[in-house]
Amino acid sequence: MPIRANTEATEALVDVWAVDAVGALRHKLMAAAQVRKFLGNVVGQKWATVNVNKLGVLTARQKGEGADVVSDAPTTGNVPVTLSYHTTVSWDVEGTAEAMANPGGINYEELAMDTLAEAIETHVFSVYADAGAQLGVPGTPLDEGAILAAKRELSSMRCPQSGRVAWVSEDDEIALLALDKLTRADARGDGGEALREGYIGRVHGFDFYSSQLIPETSGPPITKHNLFLNPQGIMLAMAPLPMAKSGSGAISMVMIDNEADDDSATMLSFRYEVSYDARAQKTLHTVDALYGVAIIDERMVVEYQT
Repeated sequence: MPIRANTEATEALVDVWAVDAVGALRHKLMAAAQVRKFLGNVVGQKWATVNVNKLGVLTARQKGEGADVVSDAPTTGNVPVTLSYHTTVSWDVEGTAEAMANPGGINYEELAMDTLAEAIETHVFSVYADAGAQLGVPGTPLDEGAILAAKRELSSMRCPQSGRVAWVSEDDEIALLALDKLTRADARGDGGEALREGYIGRVHGFDFYSSQLIPETSGPPITKHNLFLNPQGIMLAMAPLPMAKSGSGAISMVMIDNEADDDSATMLSFRYEVSYDARAQKTLHTVDALYGVAIIDERMVVEYQT
């Protein structure tokens, strides 16, 4: 996890914040942890565009007797992702100038990272409007037929079979758990674990995850926008933010959670900054991130309305 900090940042600030904040971020993320990531190495600006690679098309051919192999010259395309979100979480802490050396607000890091993670998750879910297909009837909860319909739709769009997941609302999770076939031990072959633990798990080729943040739009009826997908069809692009200039009176650091040997690394980048207002005798603490989210392969994402 690379950490860049200006020289005014104290060792305690870097060490304690880095460990606690990244741990909180990893614990909170679900959807954002599963999708593809692009992490720029150049300081970014809001509304800037980054281009991510998309593989070209290959063709399977029958080789004729004595004929040469026919090869493809696939064109690797670029998919633009706009860094349209600069999300900030800030709080004030009263105190004296000593707070600059040992910020009292550091106790808020887990709450701040929880709040930031929820915002990132919400923006990942918001791509439902660009899904390759739309199924379902608003006001009608998910059932086994809905799962099979989503499976058939993804397959018809040639979405890879492996790695498929379902992101569903908590109401729809409850509706599915109420279906005897999806929880009965002899039907699931799980020894009754789904019924005991109250979780759906893997059904018909999908790993199910529920979230309170699944988008809803007003009705009537209120419409929930669940997603059945391969997460590799969605890109979360991030760029590091600039640090405060030395001598400006602010402490800042940029952290990138990209440990190569850690499977739980989120590949996300965020900034933590503290500035002191001598007149008000307060420190302003801010954690923020610059990012954009886009569907880069429509055939991998189906929206299912309930």
